[in-house]
Amino acid sequence: MQNLIRFYNQNRKSIWRTILIIIAILLFIRLLNYLTVKNDEKKQNSQEVANTTSTNSTSKDLTYTSNKSAVKGTTIQKSKLEHTQDLLDEFFNNCNNQNLEEAYNLLTDECKELVYPTLESFQKNYYNNMFEGTTKIYSFENWHDNTYYITIKDDILSTGKTNTSDNVKNDYITVVDDKLNIKSYVGRTKIDKENNSKNITIKIDSKDVFMDYEIYNLTIKNDSDNTICLTSAELSKDVYIQDKNDVKYGVVNNEIIDSKMYIKTGSTRSLSFKFYSTYVSDKKIKKLVFKNLNLDSDNEDSKNLYEYTIDL
Repeated sequence: MQNLIRFYNQNRKSIWRTILIIIAILLFIRLLNYLTVKNDEKKQNSQEVANTTSTNSTSKDLTYTSNKSAVKGTTIQKSKLEHTQDLLDEFFNNCNNQNLEEAYNLLTDECKELVYPTLESFQKNYYNNMFEGTTKIYSFENWHDNTYYITIKDDILSTGKTNTSDNVKNDYITVVDDKLNIKSYVGRTKIDKENNSKNITIKIDSKDVFMDYEIYNLTIKNDSDNTICLTSAELSKDVYIQDKNDVKYGVVNNEIIDSKMYIKTGSTRSLSFKFYSTYVSDKKIKKLVFKNLNLDSDNEDSKNLYEYTIDL
């Protein structure tokens, strides 16, 4: 013990110097470890921020099946597809959440007027048929211009069904000024073309285009001395539209009401005629024809028939 004390007394400065050096080294090592940990945490936080920023700046997944027109094969701009999806998302989300008034308000005025004139008709004839009170998902592809082919399926996450192939529905939806035309209604086009012949003026005000047919909206004014008859159900094949390639598209005769085809002298009447004509965007209709318009229908024996043509 005495020897140990004597050694300490003789080497006290060296011993404490060594102890201080060891403590300094240990503190330095701890400081390095601390700085390393903080640096790693900083890097991790920076990476998380970068990842979050990247996620937020990345465009959402699009539900379109192709960026090309199914008819023309032309490429559709991504911004246009994104905007279309925003409108479709809003419509489908409202339907899925049964916010039917909000969904109905996304329709164009023409679509409401012609296809679903009331909210009740929209619910009964579209929502109940397409959604059936269940949650649906959709995908879409551009058909041509602003018309899109929509595929509607059950959402397996909400229904629990694994096989939805038996419950797939389709529709054509057209985007018009941030509103929607649904149920294969493409839209309305103003025409304002008329002909005045035999003191009879027939004006084509507009046409409503569907994927499978067209409806021509006419105003007929009879300034002749006799009651005229535009056509009859029996002669409906004599009413047609004709395109630039001379292909004729006949009127839908089961919608011809004979009594409405008679227009008395001095009278004006608005009528609509539906024609079988599949929608093709570059189809050019050049005329509408009433081949056997009766100029004197008051006379049962009259054969005073006239081919009345309105050029487009």
